[in-house]
Amino acid sequence: MKKLLLAVTIMALVASFGVTASASSTLYDFTFRDTSGSPYCDGLYFYNYNSYPYPKALVDGFHWNTFCSGTSYVNGFKAGVSYGYQYSGTGAVFVISDPDLGNGSGGGTGIVWLVNPVYKHWILWYSGGGAGEYVVNYGTFVNFTRADAKGSTLSSQKR
Repeated sequence: MKKLLLAVTIMALVASFGVTASASSTLYDFTFRDTSGSPYCDGLYFYNYNSYPYPKALVDGFHWNTFCSGTSYVNGFKAGVSYGYQYSGTGAVFVISDPDLGNGSGGGTGIVWLVNPVYKHWILWYSGGGAGEYVVNYGTFVNFTRADAKGSTLSSQKR
């Protein structure tokens, strides 16, 4: 009986803390595009969800086709960010941390995506290694447009 109770307790804990698609989660799956709408070779796939009883502010997923060849895991939060740090938008954005893979050569740096779900814009900030952050690239997206990237050889992490 104790083993059964332990097994049921573990399953309940896993179910309550796991990231699953539910009615309250929102999926984002898109190819990065430049400001003209031309697709890059990479994009983001993530869920915006909540961890009961907190509001829907968590982000978890991956950056697919990083530098046109790899995948990295991403996570973050939805939060208010001043319009001065966004590309042509206002209001809450997804603040997404992405471990830069150093373009396959190692020695990467910290990067942060700000993705505005209302205006469908994104901006990429790179760490200056203690010397301050700077913008590398920015553009637009259309959710659920991953197939549009076929044939593109330019990464959103390069401008």
